[in-house]
Amino acid sequence: MSSHQSEQQLAAILQSAVSLYPVADDTSTLQTRSVDTTPPAPLRPYEPIAMDGVIAAWESGRNIHLRGRAESEPGATVTLSFNGESWHSTVNKWGYWNASMPPSVLNGLADGAYSLTLTITDKAGNSTDTQVGFGVYVDKTIKPTLTVDPISGDNAVNVAEGIYGVEVHGSVTHVPANSHITVILAGNKYIGGVNDKGEWTAAIPSQDLQALQDGVYSLKVSATDPNGKTTAYQQDVTLITHVSSLPHISFDKVTADNVINKEESQNDLTFSGDLSVMVPGQQLLLCSGDAVYHAQIGSDGHWQVTIPSTEVASFISLGEVRVYAQDGAGNSTDALLELNVVTKLPDIYYEIDIGGDTTLSQQEAQHDLSFYLEGVKELTLNGKNYTPVNGMVTISAEDLQALPDGEVSPLATRWDEYGNHDTQIIENLFNVATHQVPTVTLNQPSGDSTAAPHSDARATESHYNASDSSYTLADHLQQHQVQNLA
Repeated sequence: MSSHQSEQQLAAILQSAVSLYPVADDTSTLQTRSVDTTPPAPLRPYEPIAMDGVIAAWESGRNIHLRGRAESEPGATVTLSFNGESWHSTVNKWGYWNASMPPSVLNGLADGAYSLTLTITDKAGNSTDTQVGFGVYVDKTIKPTLTVDPISGDNAVNVAEGIYGVEVHGSVTHVPANSHITVILAGNKYIGGVNDKGEWTAAIPSQDLQALQDGVYSLKVSATDPNGKTTAYQQDVTLITHVSSLPHISFDKVTADNVINKEESQNDLTFSGDLSVMVPGQQLLLCSGDAVYHAQIGSDGHWQVTIPSTEVASFISLGEVRVYAQDGAGNSTDALLELNVVTKLPDIYYEIDIGGDTTLSQQEAQHDLSFYLEGVKELTLNGKNYTPVNGMVTISAEDLQALPDGEVSPLATRWDEYGNHDTQIIENLFNVATHQVPTVTLNQPSGDSTAAPHSDARATESHYNASDSSYTLADHLQQHQVQNLA
């Protein structure tokens, strides 16, 4: 065949093709088809596994079933994968799907929390995974355990803590997440929730606490696992949430006159008083400086504490005592007791002037002697007692003349209205020189027995010479005193 004939045959074939498949114009157009790469929406099961997300022992023999709807994905494949195995189903034309796995997959699994994978794959091959959690609790030999943390840290609720209510919390085992814990206080029931760590919390509102009288209550907590096994815990709780339960502190007299004197400060000293109300765990502390004493409290609220004699002086040295009342919930009130402490008598003070000095002469003893004396209630002198009047003591001339020569050191007796008392010696109050008479010693004169006196500056001694003889005036002569000799 010639080349011309071949060209004619090819033209005829092309013309036939155009006749069979006409186009809008003579220009050929290249058409392309798009590819679907959008993943399908995640599957949302209608219900949790086993309706509550927990497979209990009585459910362990059934298929584990999930169902739902994927409206825009008819014909898509649903795959359920768990523990290395997979099960498939298809979304029907109405968009519904069902997926299940046999109960045999639970064999050998320990009780606890698990997760399976739910995958939807559309007809274009795109897929989306969804994790579905569930719990397995099929071992009926396991009993749940329960712990309760101390409420408010010390199992007591005070006024400040009760304002906002309190939380009760703890932990539980063999109970799945989202389970309920039951808490009962004074007949009121509160429900707590369990998280995925096995921790639970329940709240008791402040209005419920305020509605209860202050006291000690029993708190009961219980938990039940999926197999119906129950555990319970009971704990005493002290509630003191009312301001009216905070006591007023009153004080008795520390001593009969409420003044601590010297003698009382050297013996055991008892402090006492009353509390206006009594609540559980009531304590009373007396504090002074670093010293702290715990009082004994009777059921009627009367309290007392005795400070030993060896510690009284230091305990009262500050002149005040701070008293704290504390209860079993940690509430605290305090009061200040100011002390009246008088343990010292005033100092002795006196002013005495006997003719310009403090020596009593025979001539001065002829008159009464008065002098000022302060800080003394009674003065004892030579066996006689003298009572100051307006601070003045008067000794009669008769009593003065009866005093022996020498230093006078009377006994001073002191006391005050608080019971302090003592005696002191007033050393050398004055001197007595009323019985000392001058003496003369005369030697036999010689020659003409004529003596010519000469003056000496000393007041107590003069010398005279007569030829070889002399005499001496000694002892108790005053200056310029004249002594006649025969």
